[in-house]
Amino acid sequence: MVNHSGLRGMLIGLVMVGAFLAGCDIPEPGTQPTHVVRDSADVQLVTSRGPIWDESTAWRIDSLPSLTLGGMDSDIGHLIWQVRDGTVLDDGRLALLAGGSDSPRLLLINREGQVDRAMGGAGRGPGEFVDPVHLQLLPEGSIEVWERNFGRITTFDTTGAVTHTRHIDLGRIEEALGPGHRGDVVVPLTDGSFVARARAGEVPLQELTPGEAFRRPIVYIRIHPDYSADTLGRYGGEEQVAIMGPDERMTSMFPLMFRYTSVKAGGEPPAVYVSHGDERGVDVYDGQGQLRRVVRRDATPLPMTSEDWKALFDIQFTGNRLPEDRRPALEAYYRENLPAQTEFPVMTAIRVDGSGYLWVLDRRIGSDALWSVFDEEGRWLGRIEVPLRTILDIGHDYVLGVHVDAMMVESVRMLNLSRTSSAGGR
Repeated sequence: MVNHSGLRGMLIGLVMVGAFLAGCDIPEPGTQPTHVVRDSADVQLVTSRGPIWDESTAWRIDSLPSLTLGGMDSDIGHLIWQVRDGTVLDDGRLALLAGGSDSPRLLLINREGQVDRAMGGAGRGPGEFVDPVHLQLLPEGSIEVWERNFGRITTFDTTGAVTHTRHIDLGRIEEALGPGHRGDVVVPLTDGSFVARARAGEVPLQELTPGEAFRRPIVYIRIHPDYSADTLGRYGGEEQVAIMGPDERMTSMFPLMFRYTSVKAGGEPPAVYVSHGDERGVDVYDGQGQLRRVVRRDATPLPMTSEDWKALFDIQFTGNRLPEDRRPALEAYYRENLPAQTEFPVMTAIRVDGSGYLWVLDRRIGSDALWSVFDEEGRWLGRIEVPLRTILDIGHDYVLGVHVDAMMVESVRMLNLSRTSSAGGR
């Protein structure tokens, strides 16, 4: 059972992180190897049976942030909302993409929490944005902002001046994805390539039974600067559940916590990591689009209690401003039409830090999150509690992300990260 009071209490003092054993089938240290490596046709399969960390080797996070931007009483709170992406620049400043699609801004903020420059705004003029979603820090220090749906890419220098604007060739994209394919950029890479996602088929809803879960097939393709393309593979999209609608026609809805794939890039040259959103783990592709490693873990998913489900429901519909008098009916509708959820999805959201370590989300309720860390060889090191709703960037000694309070007010926080020099450390 997940202890919510313990999670809230981690905001005071230093959080010890590492092998989080409660509720999981994890072997006792020394009883068997913690991981098994198999090689087949140039693909390495790494299966972890238990964590490597113990109390003496676990990484540590300061739960009290070293820097907080935004929040209810902040002078810049009006700028820190709907934060979509962010990173730490080489000079220590923060670059944040905030304001959603209505009032998009690229913010450059110093370590004292002061806004050095705010660029953008909604529009199609130089330095303006139309629904920006990705922020990319280039090796020479420039900053790229990528717009949704194969939109414009704008490059800024470190002073915030626009240095270049380019457009993706939609004709070449159609050649890569195939005629009629709907797609989008899911992650840009530092070498100028990007990974695109496209639908690879449909699921006939009328052939499903009420309560049956399904995932529409999708394909990920890495597109290089010259528009040559490497197909990475077919995966399942966001999990949905078939339900019978009021008109006696089959429709679908999302569970509160659903399985999905996540794509991130890391390393040099950059590799692409794709999660399956299930026990099949995370695939790692090299620069030529070849599958080189599969990272898996033999551990029981974390249980989802009825209290967890209720907390997730409240958080979901607080953000949607659902009137209080409609909550009981909607909650009953969810419980009646969706299968009971008794465990959190595995291997869904992922991040890759600057050292090539893979972070995998195990559980998240609001801004109380538990992540697993795997080293650059794919071995499971242990679990770490991170009091953030979303992780934006992970450096050698920090975690940058978005925190959301009980009133759904966003703030960006930087947490100090301490890596040990023992197993799994740097």
